[in-house]
Amino acid sequence: ARYCTQLVKVDTKSYGLPQTRNRKYLFIWRSDDPEDDLGDYFLEIMKHLETPLLYSMDAFLLPETHDRIRCFREALRSGPGLMVHRDRAKEPNFWDWDEAGIKDLTLHKAFRQNRGIEDEVRWLTGWKPKGKLKVAPGCWPELFKCWNHRRFDLIDCFSSTTIRDGISRDALHHSYTWDLSQNVTRAPVRSSQLGVSACVTPGGEILIPSRGRSMMGFEKLLLQGIPFSRLVMGPESEVQLSDLAGNAMSVPVICATMLAAICAPQLRRARESARDKRLEKFALPQKYDLAGGAILAERGDLFEIGRDSDVKRFCAVFKNVARSLAS
Repeated sequence: ARYCTQLVKVDTKSYGLPQTRNRKYLFIWRSDDPEDDLGDYFLEIMKHLETPLLYSMDAFLLPETHDRIRCFREALRSGPGLMVHRDRAKEPNFWDWDEAGIKDLTLHKAFRQNRGIEDEVRWLTGWKPKGKLKVAPGCWPELFKCWNHRRFDLIDCFSSTTIRDGISRDALHHSYTWDLSQNVTRAPVRSSQLGVSACVTPGGEILIPSRGRSMMGFEKLLLQGIPFSRLVMGPESEVQLSDLAGNAMSVPVICATMLAAICAPQLRRARESARDKRLEKFALPQKYDLAGGAILAERGDLFEIGRDSDVKRFCAVFKNVARSLAS
C-alpha cells in the first residue's frame, strides 16, 4: 500500500482567534495513485473554512476584578512573592559586564544602537541595580519585581521603539504583546495587525503593556479556543496553565483540518457529477434559534432527530457514515 500527502500551513488568526500562530499540518491518505488529487480538495475546504476576526485580543482578556486576577495579585504581594522580590534584588547589574557577564548584553546594546536609543533610557520600568524600580502608572509593581534585569531592559527597548516609529505610539495605550521569554532580537516588537496576540508558547511570558501585566494562563487557553470555564480544573498553577495552553493546538484550526480531511472524499465524489458546482453549494445553511440563542443546521444527519431522542439512535445515524469512511 502507498500513501499520498498534502502539507498545509495555517495561521490561527485566519480561523477566528486573535493569535499569530503559524503551524503546518500534514494530510495523509492511502492511495496507490501518485497523482491522486484528494489533497487539492482538502486545501479547498481549508480555505473555505477560514473565518475573519470578529473580536480583538482584549475581548479574550479577563477583567481586572476577576477572582483569578485578584488571587494572583494577592499571591505576588504575599510571602512567596516577597521571597522572589528579595532574590531579584540581589542580582548583579545587567549592564555591568564585569559583574554579571550576561551574554545577552551585547544583543541589547546593538538593538539600542541600531534604533538610536540611549543605554540608560528606561522610561517604562525605571529600573536600577539592587531592586530599585519605578514602573509607569498602570503597571503591576509586584509583578515587575519578580523579573530580572534582562526583561526590564527588553521592555524598555520595545517601548522606546514604539515611540520612535514612523507613527509614534505609546505602548501603555495600544494593544501590544511582547514575549519576554525571547531574546530582544527574536521577539517581535509589533504585529502586522493590532489587537492580535503573539504566539502562545510553553514557558512563554507574554506582557500586555496596556494592562500592565502578563497574560494569565486562563487567557491563553481562551486564545487557543479552549473554554476554561467548562474544564474540570484542579489546583494548577499559572505556570502549569500557561504550559498547557502553549502545548495545545488551536481548537478552530484542529476542527477545520479534521473536517476538511473527512469531507474531502465526499467533495471529490460530488464534483465528479457536477464539475461546475462551487463549494458553497455543499455548505449547510444556518438559521438562528431565537428560543435557545444557538445556531442550528437546517439540514444534516441530525436535523430530524430531536434533542431529547434516545442516545442509542446515535449509532443508527452514523452507521452509514462510518461505513462510507471505512470503505
